Amino acid sequence: MATQGAPVMRASLISPLRAAGRTDEVVQRITEAIHLGLVVDGEQLPTEVEFANQLGVSPMTLREALAVLREQGLVMTRRGRTGG
Repeated sequence: MATQGAPVMRASLISPLRAAGRTDEVVQRITEAIHLGLVVDGEQLPTEVEFANQLGVSPMTLREALAVLREQGLVMTRRGRTGG
């Protein structure tokens, strides 16, 4: 038996996930890895595509997470052959 609230509940269940949620999760995981010493100062991270694949997210989500981490001063990125 359906209720009036069912369409609203169904819409919230099938609505797209917020991209920020995935970004926040990646930020949290990388932050924890840094604090636990799993990523050390000066260590070069994998390529963007490789790192995104390892984390199971899109490269865009990883880029957004890295931007947050840069703002927090936890990572630094460089472009070019020696970048990363």
